[in-house]
Amino acid sequence: MDQHVFDVIEKVIENSKLKIVLSVGKAYYDIFDNKKTDFELLKEISYKKNKPEGMDWPQTIDKKSGKDRDVKRSFSIWERGEVLYLNTYASGSNTPPAEHFNEIQNELIRKHLIK
Repeated sequence: MDQHVFDVIEKVIENSKLKIVLSVGKAYYDIFDNKKTDFELLKEISYKKNKPEGMDWPQTIDKKSGKDRDVKRSFSIWERGEVLYLNTYASGSNTPPAEHFNEIQNELIRKHLIK
């Protein structure tokens, strides 16, 4: 992975104006979270933890019960060397986050990219 994925990403990012990589999927989260890698978790926000204060987490209808429930989406930002990786995933789907998640994504990027 290092030689064929992350080394390539880091070389490309050197010439990028925006010094952040977007990854979608729990598989990437698991790679970043592996104790054998040197990624550092800077912040994680999900329906389970660290919900932003003053913001209602988006809701969806539970198909079985018909009741409202939190959208099961997770956001995390990781650092490795000089490169930031923003990861997002949703249980059962890797569709892009809905517009109502822009506030969360933008806050993570602002807080960690603009220092």
